[in-house]
Amino acid sequence: MSPRRTTLTLLALLAAWCGGATAQAPLEFGTFHARVVQGGLDYADVLLAAEGELVALEGFMAPPLKPRVEWFMLTRYPMQTCPYCSDGADWPPDVVLVIVQDGRRLDARPHTDRLRIVGRLELGLESDVEAGISLIRIVDARVERVR
Repeated sequence: MSPRRTTLTLLALLAAWCGGATAQAPLEFGTFHARVVQGGLDYADVLLAAEGELVALEGFMAPPLKPRVEWFMLTRYPMQTCPYCSDGADWPPDVVLVIVQDGRRLDARPHTDRLRIVGRLELGLESDVEAGISLIRIVDARVERVR
């Protein structure tokens, strides 16, 4: 292989590697679902395709239990009341558990602030003493307010 061709190949591989490391699959509320069905779990194809990948999703922080949080529920619309204070039947069907980057806490945001979340998508039934049961999680998340 010629030196020029080798250089071009290396540049193409580097560009692909760098692009893959920072690319995020956009998710939008209303385009996915996750539900418990007889015999298992049912996920929208868009979620299955992005499982384990870096994703971006915009929504609203449901009113949290405390002023500084390590995790929170992201919802499609702002919620006036705490969804954790009632049983799961009252929760929105497309709620997403967001777990912030390890060791970090963030101030609870007003429930009217639109947030952009970027993190790795996890699927599956998971139970946590504090967060309860989740079917969709965005972990190691970065959180920013959308202006």
